[in-house]
Amino acid sequence: MVSDDRVGLRRRQWAVEMPGLDTSGMAILGRARVITLSARQAIEKVFDRHGLDTGDFDVLSTLLRSGPPYRLRPTELFRWLMITSGGLTARLARLEKRGLVEAEWGVWEKNRRARYYTLTRSGRTHLKEETERVLRYGDMVRSILTSRPQNV
Repeated sequence: MVSDDRVGLRRRQWAVEMPGLDTSGMAILGRARVITLSARQAIEKVFDRHGLDTGDFDVLSTLLRSGPPYRLRPTELFRWLMITSGGLTARLARLEKRGLVEAEWGVWEKNRRARYYTLTRSGRTHLKEETERVLRYGDMVRSILTSRPQNV
């Protein structure tokens, strides 16, 4: 076990205070949090080298996953991203300024005008490169986690 295993330490503390308490679920969540926080730093470095952050990547990848024509209304985007409309506005402005998305007016249901954001060709190229880098990092993390049995 790692000498700085805070999850293991917490489990031992619980075992002293409440013998018989099953803390395995808590341990799984605690270890998942440690992995997430560690991985996030490395992934943010990949994005930072290209002037993006995790939020930018999320917007671009949501547009890509929507399929051709890679276009969504802001309401659809912030629902998929589970953020506020205010948080999305700044991201879209930043991405539009960089030429990764473009804004346009279109027709929505019942012939109502709506603002749409479309992933540009440059945005798709940029995103695919970033996604490959992030997935390589994810593959490395997965190989570490599956290389030997883990006690939780």
